[in-house]
Amino acid sequence: MTLLLGIDLGTSNIKAVLFDPDTRQIVAVAGEEYPLHKPQSDRAEQNPDDWWEVTARVVRWALAQADRDDVAAIGFSGQMHGTALLGHDGRPVRPAIIWADQRSAEQCHQLVEPIGAEAYTRIAGTLPAAGFMGPTLLWIRQNEPESLSRARAALFPKDYVRFKMTGEIATDFSDAASSGIFNVQGHSWAANIVAAAEIPEALLPKAYLASKIVGQLQSAAATKLGLRAGIPVTAGCGDQPAQAIANGLIAPGVA
Repeated sequence: MTLLLGIDLGTSNIKAVLFDPDTRQIVAVAGEEYPLHKPQSDRAEQNPDDWWEVTARVVRWALAQADRDDVAAIGFSGQMHGTALLGHDGRPVRPAIIWADQRSAEQCHQLVEPIGAEAYTRIAGTLPAAGFMGPTLLWIRQNEPESLSRARAALFPKDYVRFKMTGEIATDFSDAASSGIFNVQGHSWAANIVAAAEIPEALLPKAYLASKIVGQLQSAAATKLGLRAGIPVTAGCGDQPAQAIANGLIAPGVA
């Protein structure tokens, strides 16, 4: 039997699913909630280490219903827009600022002002909103410059968990496009927007197709998850695109 392991990192819980692609049947499901922290009324944060610890538990629970050696690949979906700063030591620099956080409302205007709303939308596909990675990084630069100086990378939530599995820094096109600072036509970070905001482009991960294998499960992570090392891990995608695909919305004009 060949099984695919899917991990969904939601806003309130993580789910692990084992899927048999030959029979198209779900073999096992497991999930667990984790906390959302609101240090102020306009703020929403989570501990990236909670994501990783809960991921390990739910994967083990799912594997209790199957043979770990049958798992052939790992994929992700996850809550979008949020920002987890990864330090050079491989640990979070600060709590992750997730999509529901509203502290960066003013920074949205600051991002758009240099080039105007029409040009901005043409590049990024949408205007930025509070909680998007772009304005969040600008807020951090202006209010917590020491956090930015300690960071090796800015990762979306699912990408932090994948980093813990593989040691690779990467994202996918859907999450990158949800940042508000990505050129959706050029499939690259919007250099003019990023430069105007003085956001270090070196922090931004390379983006790939969701199906692209971007790493293999490392030995230490495999032991923690109860899996064998070397399993290929894909980029995955944001939860909203994943939902659209699951509902068959895969062609223009279908809604």
